[in-house]
Amino acid sequence: LGTDQEQWQRIEPFVTALRRESQAVCQEVTRARLELIDLLAAPQPDKQKIAAKQEEILAGQRLMQELVIKHILAEKELLTPNQCKELFKLLRKQSDCMGQGPMIRNTK
Repeated sequence: LGTDQEQWQRIEPFVTALRRESQAVCQEVTRARLELIDLLAAPQPDKQKIAAKQEEILAGQRLMQELVIKHILAEKELLTPNQCKELFKLLRKQSDCMGQGPMIRNTK
């Protein structure tokens, strides 16, 4: 984004905090996803347990989204209009999820 030294000194604590806070949330979501796979793989899948695990995953994803939004809004206050434009251009580019999951990719 072309931040100068002064901007980076003000932004860096936000980046560090986001990394720290998001790491724990990410680990919990990953754990819940693995548990969901185990529930799905069971000989007699329990649909209530599956639904509960889905809700747990969604809650973690919601928390992660809140952390990222909080970070973006804080960082936006420290950037110039042109830097903001570049930030949102980058975010738009990275938001595409097509072809990312194993069920979508060609796995032949």
